[in-house]
Amino acid sequence: MNFKTIPLKYSVFQEDDNPLFGESVTHISIDDEGGGGYVVLEQFPDDTDQKIRLDLPEFEELLRIGKELVAAYDKVIKDQS
Repeated sequence: MNFKTIPLKYSVFQEDDNPLFGESVTHISIDDEGGGGYVVLEQFPDDTDQKIRLDLPEFEELLRIGKELVAAYDKVIKDQS
């Protein structure tokens, strides 16, 4: 049996924060519930506000990583066809 590897989740965070649950952390991932892949953004603020607030440098990094995730996902899906 052969195995493949694909990055499906990244953490974007301030360098002095915890990448798993820190106040500045944003997780960006690819998910698929059978209808095709989509990008998921998660944050873990102390309050219950469900809005995701991104400053411009963080947004640019999320875009870069998002494009990398989509390209890796598309490559694996095409390889399976």
